[in-house]
Formats: sequence, C-alpha cells, structure tokens
Amino acid sequence: MGSPWSLLTGICVLGLTATNRHPLDGPDVDLRVWVEEDSVTAHVAFNLAFVDALVEIPREDEMLLRDPEFGLAEEIVFELLTETLLVSVGDQALRPKNAGFEIVDPNFDFLAHFPRFGTQAMQKLRMTLEFALEAPPSAVDITWLAYPDDPILSEPGSPVPMDIIGHLSAGGVRSRLTLTESSPDWNWRGSTVASAEHFEVVPSIEREVPTRWPLLTLALVVAGATLLAPRNRKRPRPLLAAGMGCLIVAPFTWSLRSEFSSLSGGTPLPSDAVARAVFKPLHANVYRAFDFTNQSDIYDSLALSVHGDLLDDLYTQILEGLVMQEEEGAVSEVQDVRVTDLVIESVGLDATGSPTFNARCLWEVDGAVFHSNHSHWRTNEYEARYEVAATPAGWRIVDHVVLAARRLDAGPLAPEAAQRRPHAGSEAF
Repeated sequence: MGSPWSLLTGICVLGLTATNRHPLDGPDVDLRVWVEEDSVTAHVAFNLAFVDALVEIPREDEMLLRDPEFGLAEEIVFELLTETLLVSVGDQALRPKNAGFEIVDPNFDFLAHFPRFGTQAMQKLRMTLEFALEAPPSAVDITWLAYPDDPILSEPGSPVPMDIIGHLSAGGVRSRLTLTESSPDWNWRGSTVASAEHFEVVPSIEREVPTRWPLLTLALVVAGATLLAPRNRKRPRPLLAAGMGCLIVAPFTWSLRSEFSSLSGGTPLPSDAVARAVFKPLHANVYRAFDFTNQSDIYDSLALSVHGDLLDDLYTQILEGLVMQEEEGAVSEVQDVRVTDLVIESVGLDATGSPTFNARCLWEVDGAVFHSNHSHWRTNEYEARYEVAATPAGWRIVDHVVLAARRLDAGPLAPEAAQRRPHAGSEAF
C-alpha cells in the first residue's frame, strides 16, 4: 500500500502553492457564491484598495481603517454590495441580508511587497450576504457591476477594467465564473442536489452465467429408459410401471436445474482492452470527486472509484488539503487531465479469488491556484502503478503507488485556460 503522502503528491503541490502569498499590489476581490435549497449565500472579500476605487469611507488614515471606523465601514460596504451584487430567481430580485462582516488588519511583515498601494492593498474587508429563497431554485441569475481598473493591464491614459473571478457552488459542485464589465451576468441552471451524471461510466463486471444442468430430469429419463429397455421386459410389472412413471414425471422436473460456476467465482479475467476501458473512467472519476464541496459527497464519490484502506486514506488527505486552501483564501483546481500512456502489466486473481489487474499509467495534469483575483497555472506529469480489483460494488482501485512526479511548465493562467472546466482538489492520483 502506498503511503498517504505519495497518494496525494498533487494536493501537496497545489496546497503549498496556495499557502504561498501571491501579492497583488492593487484592487483585489474574492467572490464565492453558494446556491442551496433555501438560500443563496455570497461571501465577498476585498481589500481596501478595491473599496476605495468605488466609494469613499471617511477615516483619519488614508491608508488604513481603524477600530472606531469599522461600524461606518460596514454600513458603506453593505450598501456598496447591495448595489453591486444582484441576485434574482426568475423575475424576482432578491434582497440581501448582512450575515457577517469583519476587517482583517494587514501583516506588516509583507509591506515591502506592496510598494504602490501599501496597506490599502493589504487590509481585507469581508462580508457575507444571504438571499432567502421561498423554494429550491432551478435557476439563479447573478450580476456583478463593480470593475475597478486593473493595475497590471492598465497604462497611463488607457485604463483596463479588471475581471472578477468568482466561484459558485451548487448541486454540491463548485464551478468557476468570470465576470467582466462587458459581460457582467452569470446564469446558473441546474439542481441543488448532487447528480451521478457528473461521472464517467465504468464498465460493469462481466460475470459468467452459471451453467444449469437438469440433473433430476436426466436421472429420471435414464432410469425410465433402463427399466423399459427390451431386455428388461420380463421384469415384474411394478418395475415397468416405475419406468413409465419416471418418463412421465421427468418433464415436470426441468425447472429444478442445478447451477455450476467456474472456479473463478463466475467472473472471467478481463482482457487487455477491457482492463483499459475500466481503468480510464475510474482514474477520471477520482478527479471528478474533487469537484464536490460537501464532505459526504466527496467521500461517496470517491467510493465509486476507490475501495478499502485506500479510500479512507485518500479522503482524509483530500479533506486536509481542502481545509488548508480555504483557510488561506485560495482555491486549487485541476484544469485538465490527459492520460498519455497506459500499460496493463498483469491480470490475475487476488487472495479472495476475484479478478484483479495492475496498470502502469503516465498522465499530465494542468493545475491552477486561484487566489482572490489572480491565478497561477502549472502542468505536471505523473507516473503511478495501480491495482484494480473486482469488488461486490464493481471495479475499484485498491492500491496506488506514485513512481514519478515532474513539473513540465508553469506561469500565469492563460485566458483560454481560464475557460476550461475545472476539477477542484487533488492534482495527482
């Protein structure tokens, strides 16, 4: 069994990147929205530079808000968000409720990273808005209307409004949304309940149909034929009558057949093609489990691909990684997964007599870390050996050992990559 840390090389890679501070010396905002059956909740975290670009908060120190000014700041921020973040269900515009506000003072140890905006870029204001719903929604429309100038892309005399990168969780799945001044709307359509359609289909285990032999019928036919054979016609009438009776009763015993299975328990060994067809969706579905936000959904989703001690080890490490990235205010996502080589090394029976096979896989992962309004991507290559076994629940990965992990490339997230369908969580499995 591979060690837990070898199982989650990728979550370590993304997680460590998430804990590194990527300072953005300018307006910065982090938008996260949850659609649930009875409410839409938005958590907005922005720095003082972002707020100052939109509204004025009276204060003594231009660079910093202090305790006596927090109450007024809360009122102004709530009014700003009420006008900036619009949520509607159908034709009904929802009114928000202030569900929490806090101001996080800057860590002055990092002041050197912010030469232009200083503590304005470092002090964080966080507010949670709740939009109550009368019934579970099938559609939610979100509009964001505040777009300060992007400090990186803008040039003197040529301001460029910043894009707002947000994350929406609905139906137990997190997706990324990008809102711009020219396209400020985001429309969600779906269900608030997690769906099994989120996963690729894994071929079912092929089981041999047991052979059913009509042993009793055959025995009666043989007995009847023997008793009625020509050389036995001198036998007493009772024996001849018994022979006739055997032949008459035999057809009525056809349904009483006995089943016989092969020594492998009725499950044939998979061919190379079948093993490959089984492994690829299992591997893909491990990543898709990380799209879910609810802990029980993550565990149940992993259980569709992973079995035994590996399931609990993997889930524990994933949970720790997700908690870490939430505490650091970053979201780690897998953008794309590509299997570049797959070899089925062996096929056989395990200790219980169930079919099993070993696969050696080489694949690439495009990963990204979204921290507030900026992002970083990297492409890593992994090689691992897997053991897959036929379990009562279906084909499952039961063991996993990482053989190699290499970084291929890294840099800012390209615009086209930002539009890919994300997978959150572990990068290497």
